[in-house]
Amino acid sequence: MAPKVKPLPGRSLPVMAFGVAILVHGGFVVSQMRQNATHAVESIPIYVVAEIIIGALISLFGSIGRFEPIRVPDAPKPSWDTLHTRHDFILFKGRSTSLCGFIEDRMQLPPNIPAGGGSSSTGESPVSSQNAE
Repeated sequence: MAPKVKPLPGRSLPVMAFGVAILVHGGFVVSQMRQNATHAVESIPIYVVAEIIIGALISLFGSIGRFEPIRVPDAPKPSWDTLHTRHDFILFKGRSTSLCGFIEDRMQLPPNIPAGGGSSSTGESPVSSQNAE
């Protein structure tokens, strides 16, 4: 039998305070370096950068709450009718039918295409020419 694993604790004020103290110390070191005339501000030592990153991570770890499990049964179960519908295609079809009249009113048709979107200038459909053989 596997031993039970205890979950991570919730918000911990002492851990957050320790992380904030590290951040404040890193900020104090940077401000002292700015006041010091012999040290350039652009060259902050790597240990100060590491201290700030570690302080931020400790504060973050102390501030996160307890992890909750994801509950799948809370999601609505799709019905069989809506399982295979493509909503984007339905919206595209709806927009195209409403914009068709708007576009035809404002744009000129090419000279060899009749109004209404016929496929050829002779009026024959490609299906009828294939069936003739």
